[in-house]
Amino acid sequence: MKEKRGDKDVRAAQAEVLAALARRLSKGDTPLPADLMAKITAELELRIDDEAISAAWAEQGNEEPTSWRGNAARASRRGRGRDVRDIELFARAARDLEALEAAEREEVSLEIDALAFDPVPRGVMALHGRKDGHLQNRMGMRRLLYKVQGMVVTVVAITG
Repeated sequence: MKEKRGDKDVRAAQAEVLAALARRLSKGDTPLPADLMAKITAELELRIDDEAISAAWAEQGNEEPTSWRGNAARASRRGRGRDVRDIELFARAARDLEALEAAEREEVSLEIDALAFDPVPRGVMALHGRKDGHLQNRMGMRRLLYKVQGMVVTVVAITG
C-alpha cells in the first residue's frame, strides 16, 4: 500500500527539486540534457501548432478566408505580369497578426508576401503526421502555419 504524503512532505519534496534546479541553473547547466530539451521543445511546438490548426479550421467553418493584399504581391502582378499565388488569411491568422507588435507584424507580413512568389521556401517544414498538407515556416520565435492548394496559399495561424 502506498502511504499518503502530507502537505508538508509534498512541499519539502517540491522545495528540494526547485533547489536542485536552481543549483544547476546557477552553474550554467541546462535543467535537462540539451538533446532531450530539443526533442521536448520540438514535440511541444508540434502539439501547439496542431492545436492551432484544428482551432483555426473549426473557427473558420464555412466562412470564406480574407484575401491578403500584400504590397509585394500587388507590385509583382502589376509590374512584371508574373503569375503569383493568391494569399488568403483565416480569421485566426488575421487576429494573430493584429496581436503582434508593429515590428513583428511587419516581419511576418513580409514573409506572407513572399509566399506569393515561393510557397515552399528553404527551411519550411511539413507537419508530418499532424495535419494533412500544412506547412510551418519559422521566423525567430514565431511560426507561420499555412496550406498551399494550387495557386492559393491559405495562412491558417501564427503561433509563437
